[in-house]
Amino acid sequence: MLEALQIVLITAGRGQLKRRGAKPQIVEAGMAFILLPKVWHRYRPDSETGWTESWLEAQGPVADGLLAKAVFAPDEVLRVGALAAGLDIALESAHALARLAGPAFDPGLAARTFGVLAA
Repeated sequence: MLEALQIVLITAGRGQLKRRGAKPQIVEAGMAFILLPKVWHRYRPDSETGWTESWLEAQGPVADGLLAKAVFAPDEVLRVGALAAGLDIALESAHALARLAGPAFDPGLAARTFGVLAA
């Protein structure tokens, strides 16, 4: 279980996502999934293909508001078409800035996180 919202993108390979009370779901390249706070889960790449993943953690008032409004429904955490939505570009942009950012709040990084959430 995690304390904050996580967005995970799989860009290559495949694997499996399992959440408490739900059947295991197959995750393939180009798909993303959302890990909701305080929800038990586990995920893993397929032993034959492995996978490449990219992720971002979002916390704060915007993420809390999205969760309160059930924008990320617990039974719809797997997203197909994440690459077509530009999630890979949004994540890379956030990661590039995060590598340069210091430990303090960075408004640019917050804005890029909004882009990830939008994608």
